[in-house]
Amino acid sequence: VFDKLRDAYRTKKYNVFVLEGGSRSSKTHSIIQFWILWAWSNKGKDKRVIVARSKATWVKATVLKDFIDVLKFYKLYDRKSHNKSEGAGIYKLFDTEFWFMGLDDEQRIHGMRSDAFWINEAIEASFEDYAQLMQRCEGFAILDYNPSEEEHWIYDKICKRPKSWYNHSTMLDNRLIPKNAKEQILSYEPTE
Repeated sequence: VFDKLRDAYRTKKYNVFVLEGGSRSSKTHSIIQFWILWAWSNKGKDKRVIVARSKATWVKATVLKDFIDVLKFYKLYDRKSHNKSEGAGIYKLFDTEFWFMGLDDEQRIHGMRSDAFWINEAIEASFEDYAQLMQRCEGFAILDYNPSEEEHWIYDKICKRPKSWYNHSTMLDNRLIPKNAKEQILSYEPTE
């Protein structure tokens, strides 16, 4: 998933990257890997990335925790770079600030400029949330989610645009999935 996202970004054809994927498909880890590479490639430039989820109370336990865990895995986490007092938190990686926030904090979302943004579990967000972030964004957006809806604004208003890139992944795309997790997910498949 990481290679596909990185390669799509490098084409410079897209300003929205949509990643739909099932449980353990590696999409979240791959997106965080992408952000690490992006922040590293922008060293010396002050950048801001908004990382959002529909509710602020969910951000710390989900996407922020995943972000920190991946940084620790790659030995990049530095406690001094993590401001926990501002909203759900701000993490400065190289010269990029990652602002973690809930889309339910409308005052901040409606007024904050960014160089890029990521809506984690975007299926929970509204088109208005996306539009508010996009009109203040100088760069690009990443939207990710588990497939759970057949009709949604992401399919109707985003995926059909020529400047949108779409990728669907499954746990079979994750070379590092633990054997027990793979067996459990495969047990959900219908049998005849």
